[in-house]
Amino acid sequence: MSSVDLSVLEAEARELSIDIARPNRVMIVDDEQDNLDVLETLLEDEYEVSTAINGADAVALLESRGPVDLIIADQRMPQMTGVDLLAVVAVLHPSTVRIVLTGYSDVEPMVDAINRGEVYRFMLKPFNADEMRAVVSESMRLCWMRNALRTVLAKLREQNEDLYRTHLHIADAQRNLVTAERLVAVGRTAAGIAHSVRTQAAIAAVLLDALRENGATDASLAAAERAQTSSLSLLELLECLHRLAQPGRDRLIAQSVDVCALLEHVIGSWRTLDDAKDQQLDVSVASEAENLSFDLPAIRQALLGMLRFASEVGTPTGTKRLAVSLGEHGDAQFELEFGAEKDPTTQIPTLGEFEPSAPGLSLQVALLAAESQGGRLNVSTADKRARVLLQLPQRIGATA
Repeated sequence: MSSVDLSVLEAEARELSIDIARPNRVMIVDDEQDNLDVLETLLEDEYEVSTAINGADAVALLESRGPVDLIIADQRMPQMTGVDLLAVVAVLHPSTVRIVLTGYSDVEPMVDAINRGEVYRFMLKPFNADEMRAVVSESMRLCWMRNALRTVLAKLREQNEDLYRTHLHIADAQRNLVTAERLVAVGRTAAGIAHSVRTQAAIAAVLLDALRENGATDASLAAAERAQTSSLSLLELLECLHRLAQPGRDRLIAQSVDVCALLEHVIGSWRTLDDAKDQQLDVSVASEAENLSFDLPAIRQALLGMLRFASEVGTPTGTKRLAVSLGEHGDAQFELEFGAEKDPTTQIPTLGEFEPSAPGLSLQVALLAAESQGGRLNVSTADKRARVLLQLPQRIGATA
């Protein structure tokens, strides 16, 4: 790396407010004490110097005191040569700069060691004192640049991750803003339609009473009752949409719910649909899930939306299965399984895609009811069987 590269790294480190310590720890390894003394005297004024009389002592010293920035080892030592020692150091402490001292006859193994990346460079003996100081200074600069490069890259990676998370937060905020605006429109529309439906339901109730008083046929009464039930179901849906479209979750009221009674009501409403009359539905409720806590109108609409969705996209034959249980974290789980020739996951919308004309309107209502209570709604498919899973916490938070 050139001096220009070094200045660039230093400038980048300052820009990122990174303080990178200057390396100054040197270890000298030689089996001749005189050589150790000469090198220690030469370097101790500028660096923190430690010494070892052989390779084994050097490894033990590194293990007890930690890595050094530069290690200088003599090649010809008993039991462990300088190259062998530096090969061990390359594995244990790869960031340590490694130099070996050798005579003219040992040049070939030095070149091999450099090519393998085990040694940074070698110096011939006898060495010149000024040359040794220059080599050590260059090695320390290399060590600093390696450390600086790793630190700067790690900091830049961290900043990029922070930037990415910020981007996700901004994107979520934008989606939530669009969703909130559209939900306000949905709520207003639902409130307006609900007023008209409420009037029609009241008229239907009067007409139904009149039919009963005048001895109408059973078929006429059944048709009038179905019409009234449909009007009341639609009115409940519209009123629930209006509530769910209001800002904040403090509009939701958690109450103890008899799950079996809830399912009986929901399934009864679902059965009024023409395409649901003859469909088979198996229901199971785990004993620990018989009494739960929800906002009752919201959970009714969520379950009814799931069943309507199954009628819309599922096969008309075969048995649908609805199971209620508690998850491992205590969340209530409503799992609806049904046959589906086509992949129903393509029908699931997001909250910001609420479109009354979309084919998945029923599931959009269920999704809206689930998210309003801090829950989740997931759709999956395998082997022509679809699975809709509604998960709801047992305590509604007052989060905005």
